[in-house]
Amino acid sequence: AGTGCPLARLPNDDESPAETVLRRERAEPLKGALQQLPGDQRLAIELHHLQGLTLAEIATKLKRTKGSVAGLIFRGLRQLHALLQTQIAWDS
Repeated sequence: AGTGCPLARLPNDDESPAETVLRRERAEPLKGALQQLPGDQRLAIELHHLQGLTLAEIATKLKRTKGSVAGLIFRGLRQLHALLQTQIAWDS
């Protein structure tokens, strides 16, 4: 962690500088919401959805069962959704 949101840094050779700025701005709410999650949920989501690790790989890395990792991801995504919905409501 500490390196920022990987979503904001995904390379795309076909996008213009304006599109790059727009993509980074759109990633900010997600980055902020991810930072609000409990550390184990955030890490499991980042490993699975941003780094592409399987549940088995994450389970080995975190020394947990696959079921435990699946629960972390499920609860984390549910909380992430709620955080983003709240943010959208405040921005409206």
